[in-house]
Amino acid sequence: MFLDNALNETQVEDLIPGTPECGVIITSRSRLAGLSGCHAESVDVMEPEQALDLLRKVIGPARLVSQEDSARRIAKLCGFLPLALRIVAARLASRPAWRLDWFADRLGDEQNRLNLLKVGNMEVRASLALSYNSRSVEEKQAFRMLGILKAATFPAWNLAVLTETSPANAEETAERLVDAELLEVSGIDSIGMVRYRFHDLLRDYARELLAAEEPDDAQKSALRRIANIYVAMAREASAVLQPGALHVPAPDSMPVTPETVRRNAREWFASERGALVLLVTQAFEAELWAETWQLAEPLIAMFNWRADWRDWEDTHRIALRAADRAGSTVGQAVIRNNLGLLYRELGRFDEAISLTDASVTAFNELGDEHREALARRNLADAYRYKGLLDEAISSFQSSLEVFERHADQRSVAGTLGGMADALRGLSRWEESESRFRRSLDLYSQIGDRGEEARIKMMLAMVYRDRWRHPPAETLLREGITSFTELGDKRGEAQSVRLLGTVLRNDGKVTEAVECFDRCLPIFEDLLDRRFIAISLRNRGDAFRIIGDYQRAEADLRQALPMFTALDDGRWAARTRVSLADIQRHQRQWDAAEENARNALQYFQGINDRPAEARALRELGMLFRDRARWDAAREHFERSRGIFTDLHDDLWVARVLDGLARLHEMRGQDPQDLRQQVADICQRCDVPPGLQAVCLAEW
Repeated sequence: MFLDNALNETQVEDLIPGTPECGVIITSRSRLAGLSGCHAESVDVMEPEQALDLLRKVIGPARLVSQEDSARRIAKLCGFLPLALRIVAARLASRPAWRLDWFADRLGDEQNRLNLLKVGNMEVRASLALSYNSRSVEEKQAFRMLGILKAATFPAWNLAVLTETSPANAEETAERLVDAELLEVSGIDSIGMVRYRFHDLLRDYARELLAAEEPDDAQKSALRRIANIYVAMAREASAVLQPGALHVPAPDSMPVTPETVRRNAREWFASERGALVLLVTQAFEAELWAETWQLAEPLIAMFNWRADWRDWEDTHRIALRAADRAGSTVGQAVIRNNLGLLYRELGRFDEAISLTDASVTAFNELGDEHREALARRNLADAYRYKGLLDEAISSFQSSLEVFERHADQRSVAGTLGGMADALRGLSRWEESESRFRRSLDLYSQIGDRGEEARIKMMLAMVYRDRWRHPPAETLLREGITSFTELGDKRGEAQSVRLLGTVLRNDGKVTEAVECFDRCLPIFEDLLDRRFIAISLRNRGDAFRIIGDYQRAEADLRQALPMFTALDDGRWAARTRVSLADIQRHQRQWDAAEENARNALQYFQGINDRPAEARALRELGMLFRDRARWDAAREHFERSRGIFTDLHDDLWVARVLDGLARLHEMRGQDPQDLRQQVADICQRCDVPPGLQAVCLAEW
């Protein structure tokens, strides 16, 4: 017996044979879960190759020979739904002059797609309407309102907010829509929530019904509600990933408890990333100006963690326009400050300083002293990254005074850490170490082991730069232990990477490579593209030290396009300097000079003085090895001048050592230069046995 298109269990249960001698096949648009003694089989959409075969058989293989890519696109736009594919195939078969790419473009218009999926008495819209019209009023409204969402998948609480019902009721409604084949279960997300999705054509249908049956005001109000809930949740997650930021308490009406979001901050961001990014644009298009910039603001915790520079810039450029249109001075200042942080990370220091300085001015005019100090601290970091270390220290000091007045111990600790790192850049070692120690004490008092471990990482760099590798190694290993115990995979990977640089500088290249090999999979799991590339560059430099130029070049050439794709010009330029050094050793003079000069030009453009000096040194070594003596001396002297201004004595010693080799190659006495190098190494406490490693040209 065959029972086709059963509406529900009641319609067929009296028709089911009572004896095993007679079987029955039932088809239905619903799951008919209430029927006992039955084996249920869901008929899924076609596989891509099956869909292509169907098109090939109906319209003829000749048309697919040169247009297979377009045929695949058509199949995908049909969602691989058999009925849609059969209709499309019939239409194309009846119009042999139609090009497949032209028809695919027409199908790509979501608002007109269902109109195209009709031929004769076959129509996708009519088929979907049969399922929709059989549902209750509540289920119909839920189906329509879900059409507001642009994210590929969504949890049931989205429906609760859109329809102003309880999360439990929304989940029951969503499951009934799944039973009716109007929704699909996508899976379980990383915080344990069931996520749902539309088939593409069902999404088109839901949006069509939404536009026809729901007033514009109701749609906008629903979008505002869900945007505000996402704002509150993003703030909760951000407070975990970026402790110390100003925190706005969550509303009582949260469909997911703040504790759940905070406990699973990274996982929540990972699950909702697509929805959050799309919602910023959607809120802007709906002229929800406040919701647009307020949603973008906390997303930097996610963008920074994942190194999503492009989404960071795109969402914040939209958010800045929204704040401007809202006339919100606070919004403008907040978003400019966030953009300043992004451009600092990307090495676009002038833009970072300009935006952050504007934020400082705005908060000053608003009389918000605390936020002004937070922005000024970010301005100080931009100065620090650019190499304007005196300006950085001055700005850090101004912020520090405000934080101390407000008894904001966390911000005091963070500011001391930034100031200490700027002092490190000026080779003011004792002052740097003193402030790092104060920062460590404060974080210890607060009980923030994560930030305490981060400051240990930074303090370790003081010891590394002074060639005091044992204490640097100790601090980094302590940090690794803390991050591992805290479950902070990113902090663990960062500490392991920095430990690798210390071991590399100490000549322990095998151990260093093991560190880079250990941190790379962690960054890959975190989807942190920037630090994947940085770790590859670090490992490439380790191979350079031992003259393994083949593996070194492989890592560096893998890293370079990654930096380029991230629009991270600073690290791309650093990688070019490393490549230039390999090419110098391989006597590929022209390629080496091109890479070094490109890097030098970039560093000069962003006024990165330390990096400029390193690029000049590389060019000095290149010209020296090519016996272009005058050019070599000029570049060495320019490099030495910058390092001298920066009080970076060990780098001065490295440049002088390069000059001494130049003298030797020209038959001149290098003794005076050698003595200067030895004096600096002694003054910097570089052990005699490590001086050769310290001065090595790599």
